[in-house]
Amino acid sequence: MEHVSGVEPGGTFAMIYESEAKNRVLADFSLPYLCCSKKDPVFLSLPKNKLCQKDAPIPMTIVPLNGEVKAFVNGTPIPAVTQSGGQNFFDPGLVNASYFGQTITFTVNGDPVEVQMVVHPQPSITLTIGTPIYDYVNNQAVVNFKVTNTGAGQITAYQWNFGDGHTSNAVPDANGMVAHLFSITPNENTTYHVTLNVIAENTGCSTQVPLNVELSGLQLVPCSDNFNYNGNSGAYEYNIDFGTDTGIAGINYDAISVPDRFVIEWNGQKWDSGFVGSSSFNGSLINAGVSPSDIHTANPSNGSGQLTFNKNTPTPRFAKVTVYAPLKGTAWRVSGICPRNNN
Repeated sequence: MEHVSGVEPGGTFAMIYESEAKNRVLADFSLPYLCCSKKDPVFLSLPKNKLCQKDAPIPMTIVPLNGEVKAFVNGTPIPAVTQSGGQNFFDPGLVNASYFGQTITFTVNGDPVEVQMVVHPQPSITLTIGTPIYDYVNNQAVVNFKVTNTGAGQITAYQWNFGDGHTSNAVPDANGMVAHLFSITPNENTTYHVTLNVIAENTGCSTQVPLNVELSGLQLVPCSDNFNYNGNSGAYEYNIDFGTDTGIAGINYDAISVPDRFVIEWNGQKWDSGFVGSSSFNGSLINAGVSPSDIHTANPSNGSGQLTFNKNTPTPRFAKVTVYAPLKGTAWRVSGICPRNNN
């Protein structure tokens, strides 16, 4: 029999028949020549094709298992692939910021593969607060938060946790402000641990920023003020606000003549003057129940002095000042010593 349709050079011609005895050709066809490559086939697979810069590394499926993977942006090699325990991983944290949003391609053993990846930046913000507005009658305070977008992209979602059991999706106004009403506890300082999670437009990448909000349940006064008192016996408490500066802080005090006791407390520590003033009042102090060991008076009066400490951390901002005045006709003065980042 003669096949007249032709076969490609190097191809294979095949005929199908039932048997050598019954050799009538049932069908014939040709197979083209397939040149066998000397290279092993390569393959790469990733579980995702988009990541955020702070996402965890993701595993890479590679054929052959020991294949060498390289990453490129516009033909330029970039660091992005790591190995651990014999497994290859794509690590978005290794990608330089200049390549964010660009298509990353790969090769395995020098051969390009179809898989691609894009790494997006996390949104970047700063979160600050203004001076709280106190309402001591209703035991509450309004805190104004300022959100500043310091990144390149737009933010489309805001997720607030105010640390007081309340959450919100409040979007900052045109000035970046969001207000929240907090409860305050009389005669106590309260710290609320606030977090704001923001989500970037289109990419879905997010960033969470924490901020501690300290609120005073006592009368709050700035450290630059002076306080003068003349009047009845009693105990007088207030919070002095040293702000977030660090350095030597405290109070100047003056009991004048009638003995008083000055105490300042900060960050779990206490500094105590004992009863200072004129020793001519010692008998009256003892009659008022004051322990002799707490009486540090003198003649003439030693009622003036300082209580200072090293405010070595920005927070707590507040220090509690207590003046104990057990005798009538007391008169005392207190002024703040403000830190100025001088530690």
